[in-house]
Amino acid sequence: MGDSRSFGLTQPWGIKQLGGVFRPSKYDAELFSLAVPALAAMMLDPLMNVISAAVLGHLGTQQLGAVSLASMAITFSTYVFSFLVFLTTPRIAAAHANGDSKRVARLAAVGLWLAAIAGTVVVVGLNLAKVPIVQALRPPEPEVARYAVEYITAKSPGILAVMLGFVASGTYRGVKDTRTPLIAAAGAFVMQLVLTPLFIIGFDWGVWGAGMAATLSLWLSTCVLIGLMFKHKLLHLSDVLQPPKLHEVVPYLWKGLVLALRMVVTYGEWIL
Repeated sequence: MGDSRSFGLTQPWGIKQLGGVFRPSKYDAELFSLAVPALAAMMLDPLMNVISAAVLGHLGTQQLGAVSLASMAITFSTYVFSFLVFLTTPRIAAAHANGDSKRVARLAAVGLWLAAIAGTVVVVGLNLAKVPIVQALRPPEPEVARYAVEYITAKSPGILAVMLGFVASGTYRGVKDTRTPLIAAAGAFVMQLVLTPLFIIGFDWGVWGAGMAATLSLWLSTCVLIGLMFKHKLLHLSDVLQPPKLHEVVPYLWKGLVLALRMVVTYGEWIL
C-alpha cells in the first residue's frame, strides 16, 4: 500500500495538532471582553423568569400554569423576530469598520423602524387573538385560561420593547460594545426584581402585576439603550424621523423571512 498522502488523506489528529487549534492568539482578550458581558446579559432574563415563577407560586398552581401557557405565545412572538439582531450586527459592523458613522446611524434607524412596525403589528394581533390563542394551548381549567389572557394583556406591550431592543443590541454589538446592553439589562433586572413582588403581593395585582412588572422593566432597558445610542452618535434624530426607503428595507425582508422560518421550525422542535 502506498503512502496515505498519495490518496489525499492526512494523519489522524493527536494532542499536538489539537494544541495548535487552542493556541493563544492576539484576539483572545478582545473576544473575551466581548463575550463575557454578552453572556451575562443573556443569563439575566431566564434568571428573572425563575424569580417571577417563585413569587407566582405563592398565589397558586392555576396562576403559575397560566403564566407558563401565556409565556409560550409571547416567547414565540419575540423569538421569531430575533433575526433583527443577526441582521443588524454585521451591517453595523461593516459600516463601523469603514469608519462610516453616518451609515451606522442610518442602518440603526432603519432597523428601529422595522422593529417598531413589526412589534406594533404583533402586539395588536396578539391582543386581538389572545382568547383563541390561549384556548388553542388547551388550558386544563377555565380559571387558567382567564389568568393566561390577563398575563398576555399585561405583558404583550413589552414585545415592542423587545424588538426595538434587538436592533439596539445588534447596533452595540456591531461597534464592539457589549457592556452597554449588559448595563441596561442589569437595570431592568433590578427594576423587575423590585416590582414583581410589589405588584403581585404588595398591590395584590396577581398575574396581571407579574406581566406589568416585566413590561415596565423591558421598556426601561430599551429606552436606556436607545437613549445612549443618541448620546454616542450611533443614532441621529434626522434618520429616525425619515422613514426607510424600499431599497433599504428589502435586504432585511428577504433575509429576515428566511431566518424567521428557521426560527419557527426551531421553536416548534423545541416545544415538541
